[in-house]
Formats: sequence, C-alpha cells, structure tokens
Amino acid sequence: MCDFYSCIITREGKVLDDIDNGDSHESIVSKYKLDDSKLKDRDFVRIEINPINYNKLTKRFSKKQWKYKVDEQGTLPEWYLKKEKELEKKCWGKLKKIYKEKFIFEGSVVVKSGKVWLFNSASAELRDSSSAELWGYSSAELRDSSSAKLWDSSSAELYNSSSAKLMDSSSAKLRGSSSAELYNSSSAKLMDSSSAELWGSSSAKLWGYSSVKLWDSSSAKLMDSSSAKLWDSSSAELYNSSSAELYNSSSAVLRDSSSAKLWDYSSAKLWDSSSAELRGSSSAELRDSSSAKLWDSSSAELRDSSSAVLWDSSSAELWGYSSVKLYDFTQATVYSCKKFEQNGGNTVVIDRRKDKVKTIIG
Repeated sequence: MCDFYSCIITREGKVLDDIDNGDSHESIVSKYKLDDSKLKDRDFVRIEINPINYNKLTKRFSKKQWKYKVDEQGTLPEWYLKKEKELEKKCWGKLKKIYKEKFIFEGSVVVKSGKVWLFNSASAELRDSSSAELWGYSSAELRDSSSAKLWDSSSAELYNSSSAKLMDSSSAKLRGSSSAELYNSSSAKLMDSSSAELWGSSSAKLWGYSSVKLWDSSSAKLMDSSSAKLWDSSSAELYNSSSAELYNSSSAVLRDSSSAKLWDYSSAKLWDSSSAELRGSSSAELRDSSSAKLWDSSSAELRDSSSAVLWDSSSAELWGYSSVKLYDFTQATVYSCKKFEQNGGNTVVIDRRKDKVKTIIG
C-alpha cells in the first residue's frame, strides 16, 4: 500500500484518487476501471505526494512539508512531459483541497463517511464505517465498523465492530466485538468479545469473552472467560475461567478456574482450581486444588490438594494433599503428602509428619 497521498493524472488532465478506500494506485485503477495493460504511451501517470513528517504538519497547508514524486519516470508518456508543470499544479491543488477538508487540528468533528486526520488535541466521533488517523494528543470515538490508526499518545473508544491500530503509547477502549492492533507501549481495555494483538511492550485488560495475542514482552489481564496467546516473554493475569497459550518464556498468573497451555520455558502460577498444560521445559506453581499436565522436562510445584500428570522427564514438588501420576522417567519430590500415585496405579502412602521427604522416580 502506498503512503498518503496517492493519485493518478489522466491524459485528459483529471486527478483521480481514492483516499477513503485504501489510498493506493491499485485501488484507484480498480475504482475508475482504468486500462493498466500498457506502459509505453499509457493513458495515466501515477503520482505520490507524501508528508515529510506528520508531526510537523500545521493547520495552514505548506508545500514545503510534502514531497512530490512521479512513478516510473523512465517511461513517462509524451503528453505528460509536454504539460508536466501544469499537471503537477493540478495534483497539488487536489491535495490542498483534501487537506483543508480532512486534516483537523483543533476542535471536535462528527464524521459520518470518509476519512479524517486528527492532530494536536483535536477529537472526532466516527460513524458508519468512517475512518481516522490520529497524531499528538488527539482522540476519537468509533462506532459502526469505523476504523482508526493512532500515534503519539492519542486515544480512542471503539464500539460495534470498529477497529484500530495503536502506536506510540496510544490507548483504546473496545466494546461490541471491536478489534485493535497495539504497538510501542500502547494500551487497550477490551469488553464484549473484542479482540486485540499486542507488540512492543503494549498492555491490555480484557472482559467479557474478549481475546488477545501478545508479542514482545507485552502484558494482559484477562477476566470473564477471556482468552490470550502469548509469545516472546509476554505476561498475563487470568481471572474468571479465562484461558491462555504461552510461548517463548512467557508467563501467566491464573485464578478462578482459569486455564493455560505453556511451551518453550514459559511459566505460570495457578490458584483457585485453575489448570495448565506444560511443554518444552516450562514451569508452574499450583495452589488451591489446581491441576497440571507436564511434558518435555517441564517442572511444577504443587500445594493445597493440587494434582499433576507428568511425562518425558518432567518433575514436580508436592505439599499438602497434592497428588501426581508419573510416566517416562519423571520425578517427584514429596513433602508431607497423604498419597502418591506412581506409574498410573501403584499407591504409595507417605508419612505426613513434619519435614518428611521422599523422592520417587517413575
């Protein structure tokens, strides 16, 4: 996709664009059904006029803040070369008109269609599939499948299947199955089955069956049966039967019957009858009747009637009334436990006196 602003100048001198639906040369060709089958003596030329730095744009339009570029300069048709300055002037004129109408630097606007750009502390309410890009400390409220991109501490509230991309410490609240992508320490609150993907130390809080995917040390708190997938040392806290999948040394704290699957040196702490499956040398601490299944050299500490099943050289330490089943060279160290199941059937009764310890290998 081309950066804003993309346009096409035709043999007849018309400036065509498609800023509300992709803002790319390909979308313009499709929208106006242009014949793009020839290169030599073609009937249109692709133009790009891009901002040098969005953060330095001002309310008053200035050509000095933009860079004009003609695509495929080595094959430009004769009709364009003969009127190049005149045709360039038309392109600048079209951009200046769009800038005046669509680039908002102050106050508040309601957008019912099309796209706007918000700067400084400007704000907007977006309806009916409209879209916006936000810089500075701008804010937006999105409804009805609207979309937004946020930079520089901007903020947004999303409703009704709206979507947003957040960068540079931006923040968003999502409701009604809305979705968001977060980068660079951005943050989001998700409700009502909304979804988000987080990169670069971003953070999220989830309620009401919402879901999230986390990369790059991002973090999330999940409530009300929400779900998460974590990569790259990300972290999560899970409540109210939420669920998570953890990869690449990610970590999670689980409460209220939440569940997790762990791979690749990930770790978890479980309370309140939560459950976990551990693979790839992952580790877990279990309390309050929680349970775990372990593969591939994973390890667990079990307390308070928790239980675990171990395969593939996994290990566990048990306290209280915890129990474990061992397969395939697994190992358990038992501290004052009531009973111990070895190889899926044989019961070993352990003396529960203080400091009584026994290690058994499956």
